[in-house]
Amino acid sequence: MTARLARFLVNNFKSISPDGVEIVFRDRLVILVGKNNSGKSNLLEGLGLLFGSKNPRYLQVEPEVFNDPAKPIIVEAEFERLDWGQGVAIGLSETQCGMLTKGGKGAQAGHLTLRLTVPAIDGDGAADEGAEVPNEEEPEPRQTFEFLLANRNDVKKNEEFRKALIKYILVPPVRAEKEVLSPSGWTAYGRLLRDILTDSTDKDQVSALIRDASARLRDILAAEASTLSKAAKSTAFVDAVSFRLTKDGDPIELLRSLSLAVTFAGRTDDISAVGTGTQSAVIISVLELCLRHKPRRGVRLFVVEEPELFLHPHAQRHIARLLREIASETGNQVMITTHSPSLLASADILDVIRLDRTPSGVTTRHRISPTLPGIEKIERVLTEHTCEMLFADRAVLVEGVSEAELFPRLAVASTAGDPTLAGGFDRANVSVVAVGGKDHFPVFSGLLDQLGISWRIVVDGDALAGSSLAAYRKRAGVEGPADPEAARRALLKIGVAVLKKGEIEDYYPTEALAAIAVCDSGDVAAKIQEHRLSYDLPSVHEMLTVFVRDHKAEITATEDSRVPKLVPAWHSKSLESLRKQGAAAPRERKTGEAIESWLGMPKALLAVRVGRWFEEDPTRVPGDLRKLVSWLTGKSDPGDEVKK
Repeated sequence: MTARLARFLVNNFKSISPDGVEIVFRDRLVILVGKNNSGKSNLLEGLGLLFGSKNPRYLQVEPEVFNDPAKPIIVEAEFERLDWGQGVAIGLSETQCGMLTKGGKGAQAGHLTLRLTVPAIDGDGAADEGAEVPNEEEPEPRQTFEFLLANRNDVKKNEEFRKALIKYILVPPVRAEKEVLSPSGWTAYGRLLRDILTDSTDKDQVSALIRDASARLRDILAAEASTLSKAAKSTAFVDAVSFRLTKDGDPIELLRSLSLAVTFAGRTDDISAVGTGTQSAVIISVLELCLRHKPRRGVRLFVVEEPELFLHPHAQRHIARLLREIASETGNQVMITTHSPSLLASADILDVIRLDRTPSGVTTRHRISPTLPGIEKIERVLTEHTCEMLFADRAVLVEGVSEAELFPRLAVASTAGDPTLAGGFDRANVSVVAVGGKDHFPVFSGLLDQLGISWRIVVDGDALAGSSLAAYRKRAGVEGPADPEAARRALLKIGVAVLKKGEIEDYYPTEALAAIAVCDSGDVAAKIQEHRLSYDLPSVHEMLTVFVRDHKAEITATEDSRVPKLVPAWHSKSLESLRKQGAAAPRERKTGEAIESWLGMPKALLAVRVGRWFEEDPTRVPGDLRKLVSWLTGKSDPGDEVKK
């Protein structure tokens, strides 16, 4: 099996506490999510101390990056599945390969751990009162870098082994092309160019061309060089001044002037002159080349911060697919941070790790357990829309699109006069998610529980009579038949609001519906009632039988040209006859369906119109809906009595 990075751990670095945050690779892809300032970049920066281009043992670590100055910073990475041949490939001796592949007595065969330890610092330089005075002869703690074979045997001279073991390519969130695409030997791009040029069989020919070009330039600039030489001799210890293209004709020196050009529609521009989206795509592609170059040994880790930056939706989905393809290749592993629901929608939820901050500001980690019941259902419900909730502090779960369209607008109107919450759900970092039916609530809330995301549920009143809330009734201690009001109060305490009036359309003000229908508000109730009843349509056989029976004489006596004009009236009479006979049973529509039938408007669009009506004048929001919004945003506790 191919060697891989199994896990890494960062302790006591910036927002990461001394308890640390550990990231485990389930396979070859890890996706870090979380809102801004949750600690994603801090985690990657800590990892960069271990995997970066500089020797970890000699890195200068500033005091301000310690989360707790009294404790050390520790960054650790564990690799697994290394065999003898892979040990040889990274430069280990036969003895060291034996240490790597031999288990027993605390050793883990095939495992290799890198560990950087930066000793604690004394923030104020003063010892605590009453503390024991340290022995002045004791050496100060030193920064150490360990390279442990089988997680037990330390290799002291290890820098070359570290470089061979891990190829670490980082695409930063700020795609500064002058930095990322600098041909300097300190960048991955610069090292790529130098490796290619050094290994090229044409290197000597390029050197000869440079020497020839330098000679020609010297001839062209001979007069200027002579003038400069005379001036320099008179003021300094200089024999002559001349011009040359590179030092000693070395073609590597030419790389300092190398730049990328982008051509589109017949026009060619330097990469610095094109749009940020194009720059971002090119930079990621270039660094992918760096990752793939010389793929003969070790592990290649490609880390991309926010690959979706500056890209339109189709390009975001395309790059998500490319990153998955890179991760699937032997020897490659990929880690990304993202704020894009579209990237998550195409990912395996088991590869997603959510970072958050505790009230004290410490970064925490949440992840879905692979043994979570219903994991297959979770995969099916994650779409570009529903994945937004993975970035939220709270998710409001609703049955359908009416609530999903109404609630965000209702929240904006309800909080318009509150300076601490103006802006509604977006200001509070709350997502509203339509789950597609009340039976899906447990799947969504189970996922949110695993990821440490708070949730609230709003459900129609008829849910009390069914089994869809069984899990929540059990959690709330509601057993068997219960008084509806008592059940509502108990469910409310655990975050489930059962609408007392029925469904959300029952809360629409008559004034709002009148404004949409352009009618008098006094007519609204009658219009809704008029459309309450709907009838099941009879079968074709039933309809034809009654139609012919009731209108046989009229059909035979009527001229052919007049039949099409009379058929609608005959059909209506026959349908009414069937209804009286009970063949077409009536069904009472819910309020939402009745309004939909009356206005000829889909319920989702109706919710948008009602929401905008509230936004036009926030004073129109009734008290019960204001209380609901306050409860959903968390301004009131789940245990508070909120009348629905």
